Amino acid sequence: IMPFTHIDTGHEAETHKMNLCFMRELLSVAKEYDVVICFENMPMPGLCLGSPDDTLGFIKEMNDDHFKMCLDLGHMTMFKGANAADFVRKNAEYIPVFHIHDNNGKADLHLMPYYGVTDWKEFGKALREVGFSGSFSLETTPSKNLPPELFEKMSKLLFEIAKSIIE
Repeated sequence: IMPFTHIDTGHEAETHKMNLCFMRELLSVAKEYDVVICFENMPMPGLCLGSPDDTLGFIKEMNDDHFKMCLDLGHMTMFKGANAADFVRKNAEYIPVFHIHDNNGKADLHLMPYYGVTDWKEFGKALREVGFSGSFSLETTPSKNLPPELFEKMSKLLFEIAKSIIE
């Protein structure tokens, strides 16, 4: 059995219950070691726990400080009408971790910020407004064709881009 099932299959309630049971068992281990599980939204609109809103609803249902959200900005853009800045403003208390990358809103491309459709200026503003102090994980993929001597330069540019978002 897959941990997530497609929407409109008639198995949503069963899948939801299975995920709750699994995550509660995992949560007991997380509490034992005092770590926080950060459940990530996924880029597939057809999955019953894929959207940021569905992921957040599941986290709220778990109702535990050891179970929070990893908001993946690239995944979020796969959902029409999703607005990262507004989502952060409304739900900051549940989001200690971000996966930062961009895309065209149609495919999970893991582009550097500003190379896709995300409004990074507004997202950065929202982070500052809520006083975000968690983890900001860059999840971009360099080209396989990038010459090794340029990798360090690209990495420094990516660092500067990330810094510009949060400052």
